[in-house]
Amino acid sequence: MFNGSPIENAPPDNTAYNATTWDDNLNAATKNAIRDQIEAILGGTTPVLPGEIVKTSTDVLTVAEMTSSILSNFGQGAAMTLTLPTAAAGLNTIVTVFTTGNALHIKAGASDKIYFSGVALDDGDKVSNATPSAGDSLTVIAFKSGASTWDWMAFVGIGTWTDGGA
Repeated sequence: MFNGSPIENAPPDNTAYNATTWDDNLNAATKNAIRDQIEAILGGTTPVLPGEIVKTSTDVLTVAEMTSSILSNFGQGAAMTLTLPTAAAGLNTIVTVFTTGNALHIKAGASDKIYFSGVALDDGDKVSNATPSAGDSLTVIAFKSGASTWDWMAFVGIGTWTDGGA
């Protein structure tokens, strides 16, 4: 402790600090006071981290599902193709494998390419894992590929991912 200090044995303070309450206050803030201030800064909303999105069958992914997300195949019961939305700024995901035994394909839309292992696949082609193992992963990121165009880049984290063709 700090002997003789005004903060020695000071009780926590539940005040939501602002420009007037912060001055000359050496008490420790509680978690509630800190959270209240963060909510005030964020306009009254509570920050939420992106959650895991589970896909069990073939689907077309939405922009919301591709915004800094983690996609899981937990419960996948048959071969599955997930088609990416039109590539645009800010879209990215990490595809994770938990359920094994069925092929998993990540497919670009008809007018988008996936750049995979340094090669531009054809528009609408897919990256595939024919025999996924638990823990396999693929990172998919949209990037600007022209003055007004975007495409996808796919990076293998773990596993055997290949050019799956159309």
